[in-house]
Amino acid sequence: MRNFFYLSTMKRKLIASFGVLMLLFVAMAFFLVHQISKINTQIALQNERVAMKTTALELKETVQELSIIASGLELSKDPSYIERYEQTRTVYNRLLEVIKGTVRNEEEKAWRGGLIVASADYINNFDAAAKLVQEKKVSPKEMELSMLHYYGEGQTLRETIFKLVDKFYVAFSADAQAAVDDSQKVIAQTVTVAVAAAVLVLLASAAVAVLLIRSFLIPVRKLQEAVARMASGDLRHEIGSRAGDELGELSRSFDRMTAQVRGMLEHTSGIATALAGQSVTFRRVSTDTAAANADIVQAMSAIAHGASEQAADSEHASTSVAGLESETREIAEYAAVMSQASREAAEVTVRGSRSVHSLEEASGATRRVLGQVQEAMATLAGDSRRIGTILDAITEIASRTHLLALNAAIEAAAAGSSGRGFAVIAAEVRQLAQQSSDEARRAAGTIASVESRMREMQARVTDAKRHADAQELTVRESLGSFGAIERAMEVVTNQIQFVNGRIERSLHSSAQLVGTIRHMAEIAEQTSAGVQEVTSASTENDASIRSIAVQADEMNGLAESLYREINKFKIGEAS
Repeated sequence: MRNFFYLSTMKRKLIASFGVLMLLFVAMAFFLVHQISKINTQIALQNERVAMKTTALELKETVQELSIIASGLELSKDPSYIERYEQTRTVYNRLLEVIKGTVRNEEEKAWRGGLIVASADYINNFDAAAKLVQEKKVSPKEMELSMLHYYGEGQTLRETIFKLVDKFYVAFSADAQAAVDDSQKVIAQTVTVAVAAAVLVLLASAAVAVLLIRSFLIPVRKLQEAVARMASGDLRHEIGSRAGDELGELSRSFDRMTAQVRGMLEHTSGIATALAGQSVTFRRVSTDTAAANADIVQAMSAIAHGASEQAADSEHASTSVAGLESETREIAEYAAVMSQASREAAEVTVRGSRSVHSLEEASGATRRVLGQVQEAMATLAGDSRRIGTILDAITEIASRTHLLALNAAIEAAAAGSSGRGFAVIAAEVRQLAQQSSDEARRAAGTIASVESRMREMQARVTDAKRHADAQELTVRESLGSFGAIERAMEVVTNQIQFVNGRIERSLHSSAQLVGTIRHMAEIAEQTSAGVQEVTSASTENDASIRSIAVQADEMNGLAESLYREINKFKIGEAS
């Protein structure tokens, strides 16, 4: 009986169940046909014996009629009775032949022989009387005596024939009664067997119905329990069905689907964790970059201040060239001040260059982190699409289950009262299909929400990468500006050294000194303009870096939200 639950398909279960019932009905039908055949045989025998009884009665009546005709002839001597006698004798002979053909045993053969002899004597007796009447060769007295003799002998033969016919009648009646009794026995036996067969068929139908209902309800309940757990977020439960029917295949498909969803969620959880870690790293790098850029802005301010002072000093030297001879020592002091300022400017320039290099490295790290984040987001989007495909498969399974339930309901309606249990199963399967479809829709809504947030994160990461590219371009421009500043400072330093070397000959080279001072003023102006440009670029870069830091915080918040959504599902080992 356990093998019944593991038949390959529900179709085979139904075929096997109805096959058993059909075999019982066919066996019962064959038995009833056999019993009806026996009843028909008994009825035919009964009818035959009743007909023989009727024939015996007709024969007795015919003998009585012959006796009346013979008496009329013997009393009235009227020849017209002879014709009537011949007509009646024909009927008598026919009935006698029928009676003669029913002999079955030795006793009936003796009765038949006596009946034949008595009938022949009776007919010969009448023929003798008829011949005497027709010939009229004797006197009336002799005729009267002869007729009295024939009459007495005819009455004796009639009684003999009556007795023999009565024996046949009694035998036929006994046979007819025996046939009736046999028919009643067969009918009673048929009724008894039919009632027993009906009870057996009812019990077999109940047993088959119980087996079918159990084979349907057990996997359906397991599937309902699994769907309920999945609806509550528990993906650890497996049905583990070993049945070979459609419900078993549906249960195994559900287990595979649950395992795939669990694997996808585990992978997505790992990606969300990695994304959160990357967002933290990205925020830290952005913070460091913002701090470095603030140092650069401060250094640019110092450079701008030094360049302004240098320009002012150059202008003052240019206006004081008329008193160059009397103020040579003051020029030397100013030259020393300029040399010191030049060294400080060179040192600030070197620090600014290093800061810009640091900013370039941080910008490269930011771009790499953003690239990794984009790759993780692409992988997460692919997993979301695969989860959507699995949800489509769930919806398809639900549609097939609903169609299967509809077919089962049709089969149950065709089965009539025996299919009421199947109708209950079909209703439960349709309810299960509806629940599966609803859960798939809710899961699809959750996945759609996750995909929407992923697209928002991708847009923000793309925006952050664009800002990082702009930052890197600005950093490169700043590096170029710092290179120009370094070259300019190198020229200024050389010029200051040249002034210090020629200060003893300043009186003889005042014209050259004026030109040199003007040249230094121009360089100072250029330096001041370059520093202002670098400062402006650094300010813009600082705003971009702060925007990247804000976006990194937002990306971290989205990663944590994604992780919380995934943690709603239970995907660990089943308890």
